[in-house]
Amino acid sequence: MINSFKKQFSVPKGILGRVAGTIMAIENKKLNKWTLSQLRIDNSDCILEVGYGSGKCIEYMLKANKLIKIDGLDVSKTMKVSGGTKTG
Repeated sequence: MINSFKKQFSVPKGILGRVAGTIMAIENKKLNKWTLSQLRIDNSDCILEVGYGSGKCIEYMLKANKLIKIDGLDVSKTMKVSGGTKTG
């Protein structure tokens, strides 16, 4: 069971994948906010988020820069459906 759950952190699937996505969003919050502070995103920027997971980093970007254009890719169909962005 534990190994099955660990696999959810690489390509989340189903209910366990949603749980893993939530855990990753919480654990990555500080790192995502630091990374965004270093990028100095401007409202005229176009961004590609590769492996967006829960979509929280995209949410942070859009909250701070309402006019940017963002596309996202993720291998997990679960994240594409349950992520905050519904892109991909």
